[in-house]
Amino acid sequence: MQRLWSLLARLNGHTWQDIATAPCNCTIELAVIDGDVTALDCPYCRHDGEWLDATTMTPATVTATHWRRWQPDIIPACCC
Repeated sequence: MQRLWSLLARLNGHTWQDIATAPCNCTIELAVIDGDVTALDCPYCRHDGEWLDATTMTPATVTATHWRRWQPDIIPACCC
């Protein structure tokens, strides 16, 4: 059963990946992992080689080691 959960997590983008593989121009969550996982406080976006705070689109100085897809607290719902 653990293998199934692990596979589903990878398919959904919930696993932490090395920062060198972080995609550009999409909202992601960043973390520092050095034994413990310390997720940074807001979503970020990498654009033209620099990190932006995804909520304000202002440049941010971050030192992260890992990333994963951003999971918003509120999932958008369809009214139809």
